[in-house]
Order: sequence, then structure tokens, then C-alpha cells
Amino acid sequence: MAPDATPAPATTALPHAPHATDRQRTSFRLLALALTACALFAASIPVRADDCTIWVDLMPRERSWHGAAFDAARGVTVVYGGDMLGEMQGDTWEWDGDAWTERQPSVSPSPRNSHTMTFDETRGVVVLFGGADGTHGRSREIWEWDGDTWLLVGEAPIGGVVDHAISYDSRRDRILVFGGVEDSVATGRTVERVPDCNCNGRRDSIDARDGTSKDVNGNGVPDECEPCGRVQRMKARCRVQQTGRTVICRLQSNLPEGTTFIGILDEGEERTLAIGPDGRARAAWKGVDAGQREVCLTDCRDFNLCRAVPCP
Repeated sequence: MAPDATPAPATTALPHAPHATDRQRTSFRLLALALTACALFAASIPVRADDCTIWVDLMPRERSWHGAAFDAARGVTVVYGGDMLGEMQGDTWEWDGDAWTERQPSVSPSPRNSHTMTFDETRGVVVLFGGADGTHGRSREIWEWDGDTWLLVGEAPIGGVVDHAISYDSRRDRILVFGGVEDSVATGRTVERVPDCNCNGRRDSIDARDGTSKDVNGNGVPDECEPCGRVQRMKARCRVQQTGRTVICRLQSNLPEGTTFIGILDEGEERTLAIGPDGRARAAWKGVDAGQREVCLTDCRDFNLCRAVPCP
């Protein structure tokens, strides 16, 4: 007996079938165009994380384990290095709120990842510490970025460290480093980078406390590290001229050329004194009335840098 024949399933004619009407073909084409237009429109809309933010692609290229810090003096965020698809990076980028700019300094830290960065408000530089590079392994290096140049300023007296935390303590003016992986071992060590302005290997506050350095104003900073403390001599006198009296102030210092002070006469008129190449500066007040006058450097009152001047 012949096997049972299975009847073929019934089919529904599609618009592209030979017997489809022109109206069906036209409707199908319009539907396809509408669906395509909707898809293109949806693809052009940024993906929203919520009702208030969107994610957009910006330069630099994708990366991880990079360092970043906000430079408050220049108003930019500085990004250095990181890992891009398994390759360590050594590029410096800045974000000003509108656009990324790749900086091209002549000297940079070696390519690295897992380092940290913070901004030193007192010195106005971004500080980079530690990380892992492809040449020396875990690094102890301390680098500073001033907006134009990277400068290697030394190495921390601890083992090379990665994945640590770093922050600037503005109240105490020091950089704090905590934890991380040091010499392949997780650590809970806390270390500080403290000021040593006279580079004698001791904290400035200790120098001031034990008398190694003078600290006239009691702020914990050795006087030789402050501009006022490096004014070696201040003179002021009154000269009588045909056009009236002129008070003249002169400074002698060991300050670098270009350092400026504000001189003030009798709590009133101000003058800018700019240190010249010989460490000297001069300012004059003309048309001064007769009597006892006083000249002060406005930022140096704690150092008693004021002079009484008789004007006959």
C-alpha cells in the first residue's frame, strides 16, 4: 500500500507574490520606509542614563587605571597614563569643561598605570606618585606637573606602591598617601609628604620649634623660606623737594628677581616694589605732608618691617 501523503500546509500570499495587487505592494513599501526611518531616528538619539544626563564619547581613547586630578589654579582636570587594551600609556591630557587637549611636554613620567594624582594648593602643581610601569615595576617616583612641564622631584622612602589613595590636606599643607599594594603585599601604611623648604631633611615645623630656624610670626614656616624673612634691610626717608615732600623706601634682600611686595604709606596709598637682579627694590610717594610718616610692607607686619619717617 502506498504511504499516506501529507498534505502541504496552506500558504498566505505575501504582497510580493505575483498575484499581489498594486495597492498591497505600495502599502508594503510605505511600511518598510516608515520602519527604516524610525530605526535611523532612534539610533541618532543619545542614550540617557536618567532624565538629566547623557553619555557621550569624548577624547582621549578608552583606558583604565589612569591618574587624574583637578588643577584648581588653572581650572582644568589633568589626566595621565593608564592602561589601554593591555598597553601602558604615557600621555598627558587636560579637560577644561568644553574640550580635551593633549599636552606634549618634552619630559614625562614613564608609561604607567595604577598611579595616583592630587593637586598641591600651596605650590600650585599636580603631584603624581607611584604606579606600575613596564620598565621598573612598581614605582616610588614623585612627579610634578606645573601646566607646561613634568618634573621628577624625588622618590618616596617606601617601597614601590600601586592602587593606593592620595590626597592633599589643605589645612596642614601636606600630601597624604594611604594603603595600596607595596612590594606585592597589601598595606595599610599611612605616609605624608611634608614641607622642607630649606631642604635640610627635617620638617619645617620641627626646625621652627627647636630653634634651627627663626619663626617670627609663629606660623610653623622657617623665616628663611618666607619672602618677608628674606628682606635683609629696609630703609625709608623723606626728601624735601621744590614740588613738595617725597617718601622713598628701599629694600635689600636675597629674593629672586621679580618678587614683589606691596608698600603702604600711613595705612593709605600703596606702591608695588619689584625685586631687581641685585636683590633691591624701590618705591616713592610724592606730595607728602609734613609730620611723622610710617612705611610698611603690607604682608610683613609680623616681621616688624615698618619704618617711621619724619617729614619736616
